[in-house]
Amino acid sequence: MPDCIIRYIDSLGRIVIPKAIRKKLHLKEGDPLEVGVSGDTIHLTAHRPRALGSCAQLLLEAFGSVHDTPIAICDRSEVLIQKGYTAVKYPRNLTEGLVSKIFSGDGWVGQSEEEYIKLTDSSECLVRAVFPITVSLNVVGAVLLIHDNKKSFSKAEMDSARVLAATLALQLGGNV
Repeated sequence: MPDCIIRYIDSLGRIVIPKAIRKKLHLKEGDPLEVGVSGDTIHLTAHRPRALGSCAQLLLEAFGSVHDTPIAICDRSEVLIQKGYTAVKYPRNLTEGLVSKIFSGDGWVGQSEEEYIKLTDSSECLVRAVFPITVSLNVVGAVLLIHDNKKSFSKAEMDSARVLAATLALQLGGNV
């Protein structure tokens, strides 16, 4: 059994999730949790919109029909779909450096040819631009432009990736 922290249930049936765990899972006040029971074990799982991958597939195809830039769409922790580069093998968990750029909320673009972030620990793919997908003030994922030895991305590629992130946010019920 992994290291555990003992928490007590208050009179209203609530428990406090330790700050270290909330930080690791990027949970903040108001985030939904899935609660389940298996035998005598209570499972708490950070709820992530499953629709992101299905919404994204057609938009990713449209992006790929206009631009030859490698691109990926991720949720808050892993690559969901990708186009234009060698497939990321499992595990597809994002690196901590990339997750922190996604959760900055403002997006990120490498300013030089040498400025990029590794996509996953199990992949050699490098990210050069991050466009968060925000729904109801919560970051639920991001559109990622992947380094492919180009000098830089064109304005049209950057604008298209921004629009792709905004469109996904709207489809998931967010405000842009």
